[in-house]
Amino acid sequence: MGIARKELGAAGEDMAASWTPGEDARLLRAARLVIDVYGGDAASYAVTRAALLRNMGDVMGATAWLRVAPFIEELQRPPRARRSG
Repeated sequence: MGIARKELGAAGEDMAASWTPGEDARLLRAARLVIDVYGGDAASYAVTRAALLRNMGDVMGATAWLRVAPFIEELQRPPRARRSG
């Protein structure tokens, strides 16, 4: 599972530039954990948490949550609406 659109981190950097092998698997696992705790509110929680961390000056933490949010959205999308490949 990858994110097709270009994503920018909390500080505006290109997030693809800092991608590491295995990162998609880690982000997917994190997304599943957040969904387990927050259910249907998981995506909102991730975005809200990113904003809070950014406002507190934690750019790395905010960027991490912004990376997890699209995975949460993808997992919560109805099966027929999920992207293929």
